[in-house]
Amino acid sequence: MKSFLNNLYKYTGSLAISLIGSEAFKFASSLYIYRITGDFWVVSILYLLIQLPTIIVYIFSSKIVDFFKRLSGKSILFICDVISVLFLASLIAMFFAIKDGYIFSILLIIISAILGFIHSFRFIYIKNIVYYVATNEKQIWKINIGSSFATSVGFMASPILSFFIYQNLSFYYLIIFNCVTYLLSGFLYLSLQTNHEKSVFTISKLNETSNTTIKETKPHKKWIYVLSASTIIGIFTYPRGSGLPQYFKLMSDFSIDSWSFYINIIFSASALLSSIIQFWLKKIKEIKISYVLSIISLAGFVWLLGLIFIKDQFTNLILFIIFSSVQQFLFSLFLSQYYSLTYELFDSKSFHKQNGISLSFRIILSSLLIILLTYLATIWATYTFIAYFAVVLVSTILIWIYQPKIKNVDFILQKD
Repeated sequence: MKSFLNNLYKYTGSLAISLIGSEAFKFASSLYIYRITGDFWVVSILYLLIQLPTIIVYIFSSKIVDFFKRLSGKSILFICDVISVLFLASLIAMFFAIKDGYIFSILLIIISAILGFIHSFRFIYIKNIVYYVATNEKQIWKINIGSSFATSVGFMASPILSFFIYQNLSFYYLIIFNCVTYLLSGFLYLSLQTNHEKSVFTISKLNETSNTTIKETKPHKKWIYVLSASTIIGIFTYPRGSGLPQYFKLMSDFSIDSWSFYINIIFSASALLSSIIQFWLKKIKEIKISYVLSIISLAGFVWLLGLIFIKDQFTNLILFIIFSSVQQFLFSLFLSQYYSLTYELFDSKSFHKQNGISLSFRIILSSLLIILLTYLATIWATYTFIAYFAVVLVSTILIWIYQPKIKNVDFILQKD
């Protein structure tokens, strides 16, 4: 148990540290590019190019894991972090060598796309290494709650640091800071104590208390559930990410340069609070994902009504912060539940296939939706958020219909 707790702290710490650096860099980069170009289409392109190259990696994720099976997962995570540092170091050289802001912005987008490609490898092995760390159901839920906690810490600390560096120091300091976080993260991954055999999670076919057979979820229902959840994950942060310039287009009395930092800190604090509560919430698994998403949709609907009918911009901004904070709190709960359930729905081989397909689907669909939402913003920005809400609502309804029921899960160790 002590070994698992050490691994949990290292796993959570490495995730949080790398996210703090990468998200601070991504967030400040979007503001830097927007300040130079003044065009939110370019900001949308930045977010798209970060995601699109990763599709190839995700599609072939199961083959990639098989191809590199001679290397341990923690070694690959360390190598990915070192390669990221090398590309960021080249960007520092470009910063001093290139004086034209537009040219540097283009190079910044290209390097960000390359980093996104590398991060896709990291993401595959961040998921895969769970099979070599967790040995029972309780541990897998703890790891996914820890992952949610790390994400919240990363998203909360990154805007604070990017705000400080962006306002007081030159942009290259942010790049250096990102390099340091990758190195720390890489060494933490390398220090994980992993099992030689991987855990295999299998659903029990027999309910021990009633001796009744548990009906296995049909494959098509699993996939509708997984792809609907992937749609929500892919688009959920849009109003707080690439959609933020569109929102502040409606809130002309307020500056995106200052408010975007405060908003991201508030939302991240909500997610962090949710993650902390989850560590002590013993019956988290009994909370249905469909209920969580229903409250998220309801909060989004109330905020949307305010956006359409309330004309006072300050009131609208307060409503946006309040209801989005509630959504972020619940979204953190949804993520830890969903990722834990996917380990139980699929065996280890099918998991990587599922993971690759769902991630590719998420990226392609969210990229197309970002293009559509950006186009709608050129007509009327409110249309953007109406369409956004409609996508979340439809996905929530599908999850309500197809949410699987899992009662018993067995764990065995199996050699590769």
